Amino acid sequence: MVTLFKKFATTVLVLTIAFAAAACSSNSDKKEESAAATGIAATASASAPADETASKAQAYIAARLAEEKVEGLFHQETSADGKSILNPITPDKDAAVKFLNAYIDSALSEKIVTYYLTEEKADGAIVVKSDKFLSVSIRGTASKDEVAFEGTPEEYKLSTKDGGVYTVKKNAEGKYLLADYAKQ
Repeated sequence: MVTLFKKFATTVLVLTIAFAAAACSSNSDKKEESAAATGIAATASASAPADETASKAQAYIAARLAEEKVEGLFHQETSADGKSILNPITPDKDAAVKFLNAYIDSALSEKIVTYYLTEEKADGAIVVKSDKFLSVSIRGTASKDEVAFEGTPEEYKLSTKDGGVYTVKKNAEGKYLLADYAKQ
């Protein structure tokens, strides 16, 4: 996904340079002014969809990354007797919430961790529920084109074909975090 974003950014840069080169290569002053104005207008009108496309790509990546981190914490490790256990990188509830807060809104992180953790222990680790909180996977999609987007660049709802709705919001630093999940 990062490679796709880099390709997109490179394409936008190349198009911007092409518009600038076209504006500078005109022979007469009138043509220069016209070409420059056209180039600026074209760049301005093209940047809005480009910005929206980029923000949707970032939102999609954020939702996939959040799901990956939840999977890694709660569905990766098992005890000797085959029970799902909390990943040892986060040995307790507070550590798990803190870890998820880098990818998921704090209220949802708390809700997810509370959903998974049990009072039972196995092999010195906390046993977790095996049923997935994020029961419809966004990671099952091949690209953002398989997801329906609704909203603005500040907050998107991403809907999968099989009924998963992932809400991502920008935080104070401008980073997308998973803010809510629902199954329709």
